[in-house]
Amino acid sequence: MYSILIYIIVKNCLNFVSVTERRWAVFKMKNRSRPVRDVLTEKLALCSLGWVETVDTALVDGAPFQTALKATQLWLAGNYSRADRFLQGEGVSYAIVTDVETLASVTPALERADVIAIDTETYAPDDIRFDFECAHDRFTQLTLEFERAREFAKRAKGEAEKRAIRMVRGSIRQEWKAAKAKLKSTESALKHAGLDPHQAKVRLIQLAIEKRPVVMVDLDAFDDMLDLEPLRRILMNDSIKVLHNANFDLQMLWSIGLEIGGKIFDTMIAARLLNPKESAALDNVVKQYSSTGSRQVLSKAEQLSDWSGDLTDTQWLYAARDVSTLLPLRKRLKSELIRENLTQIAKIEFDCVRATSEMEYVGMKIDSVKADTYRRRVEAHMTKLRSALYGYLGEISLNSPRQLKMAFTRIGVGVDSTARRALWKLTAAHPSISLLLAYKTLSTLISVCLEPLPRCASTKTGRVHASYWQLGTATGRFSCSGPNFQQVPRDLDVRACFVAEEDNKLVIADYSQIELRVAAEVSGDLKMTQAYLNGEDLHTLTASLVQKIPLEEVTPEQRQAAKAINFGLIFGMGAKGLRYSAKQNYGVEMTLGEAETFRNRYFESYSGIRAWHRRSGWALRYTNEQRTLCGRRFVWDEAASFTIFVNRQVQGTAADIIKIALSKLVFALKSTGAKIIAMVHDEVIIEVSEANAVEAARVLQETMEAAGREVLKKVPVVAEARIADSWAEKKT
Repeated sequence: MYSILIYIIVKNCLNFVSVTERRWAVFKMKNRSRPVRDVLTEKLALCSLGWVETVDTALVDGAPFQTALKATQLWLAGNYSRADRFLQGEGVSYAIVTDVETLASVTPALERADVIAIDTETYAPDDIRFDFECAHDRFTQLTLEFERAREFAKRAKGEAEKRAIRMVRGSIRQEWKAAKAKLKSTESALKHAGLDPHQAKVRLIQLAIEKRPVVMVDLDAFDDMLDLEPLRRILMNDSIKVLHNANFDLQMLWSIGLEIGGKIFDTMIAARLLNPKESAALDNVVKQYSSTGSRQVLSKAEQLSDWSGDLTDTQWLYAARDVSTLLPLRKRLKSELIRENLTQIAKIEFDCVRATSEMEYVGMKIDSVKADTYRRRVEAHMTKLRSALYGYLGEISLNSPRQLKMAFTRIGVGVDSTARRALWKLTAAHPSISLLLAYKTLSTLISVCLEPLPRCASTKTGRVHASYWQLGTATGRFSCSGPNFQQVPRDLDVRACFVAEEDNKLVIADYSQIELRVAAEVSGDLKMTQAYLNGEDLHTLTASLVQKIPLEEVTPEQRQAAKAINFGLIFGMGAKGLRYSAKQNYGVEMTLGEAETFRNRYFESYSGIRAWHRRSGWALRYTNEQRTLCGRRFVWDEAASFTIFVNRQVQGTAADIIKIALSKLVFALKSTGAKIIAMVHDEVIIEVSEANAVEAARVLQETMEAAGREVLKKVPVVAEARIADSWAEKKT
């Protein structure tokens, strides 16, 4: 506490210098010779940890010591609301709802509101909190025992007594280490469970509207969900719902049978669109976009407190302020979105939130038996590869770049790097190179996929609930974690582990060459556009053009090479990069000379792509901002590379299209009972009863194509849907 106060004194010394002589004299009369920081420290020692942290936050953000002291005196007198308003410079009034009558009394005003801010407070279930408390008590007990043993050791007389105490202390130390590990794991489980909609308990639902006290519904006071029918009507009405990280609150409300209707305004997403490099945590967003223009303080000290028992005044006030601040925040963010011409892309992102929540909440089923069987097969293959590599290189660590380089040097192979891209160029130098590349591929498959995936399955649902981040990448594509479905390889044995529930089917749909279609639209290339209008296969056409052979003579191998050419060259890939990509991603051997020839012929054939690249090169010199066709904005502090410049416009527009599709699917699929369970780049996976699979497949395909037509006006968009029992199958 002293270190924080000393730091704040230096930071705020100018504030004290500016105090008038008369005010300073009055202050000294009241406090005599005692510095204000000492008085404040003394008073804070009598307060709760939550209030201490609130004061610390306020001081760091520039609040004077006198203000902090006055607020603390009010807090100690029991005037919690007044103390908080005095410290933060804002007033928050609230009404606590614990019965049907009170809920009915606040309902009319909420039903009339055009805009409602919503928030929730949750906590972990009793059994997990009990495990944590037991682990904490055990750790505390062993810590005391260890300290006592240390004291006994200091007072011990004679070597035999000292040796006996050391043995006891060593035994206690082992138990202490185990207890510490147990405490850490239960603490992690407690935190996770409090945020997991399939485990957490919802304690409060907070609702805020203009010029009214915040309504806080305490769910612990309601035994029957039917009593919450007025709340259900409010949540489902057509008013605009304002939330910060709506994905979280939507899932929490679903877990107790409640849904949100109307349009969503997510202040976290809005802040990320405006400034993707800044933290989008609520307290930080409030500081950036406070309606007063000052650095408004929004303490988050109570966020991790225990919400399961009797709530303190500080907790009530924290919950009320969190939701009430969303209303002025929305106004400021909305005006900023309009000013920056980001309203269209904001609407796309806001509308997509329900689909994101659905994917996370429903999750995918994984067949753990299949996954374990395949993992053992891969490990057996790795054992054979390892044995063969030992025969060439000796029994070294195959994961150690240093040992690998030394081993290759011994057998006469010069290796500068053991990265895959560097080794690939040396495959002809020695047979061990190909073996090592195969070993690395399988090792990555085990560590990234086959080992962690089964562990990701929820103990409550038996399904894998990944976390999706709508703005997780620079291009606007989703990112994913826990597990990362975007990195699940196309290996059919891996994807076969993801299955439908009994009596259900998976319906899997993806866009046909969506990035090439976007490139055709953006560039205006006539030949590429005409090919899509005529329903031609662009890969076959490209193979015909670069090989200079008739369409009917194109072989499957040549078409495969054209895939590498099409997907590589639209992003400005050079001949060397094309050659590497063709081999690594498409299994096509291509000499450097062939790659250069194909590249030249490609741009001769698709002159519109070449002209677009030239325009992009010129634009790159004179701007640090770029937009997708839907208005998604990319800004660079420094000049971007040409590849990044063209890549973001194409991939960003493709991301916009699939997000439009996802937002439409939530409602379009309702009649079939289907749920969106995953998406990977331009592929969407839904799960539905077998009886409704055909209809769901039709709706999925048509909805995805309709989303494409909203964005691409000249180039047709095609989606392909298939019905399957697992992610690996392609049954129609």
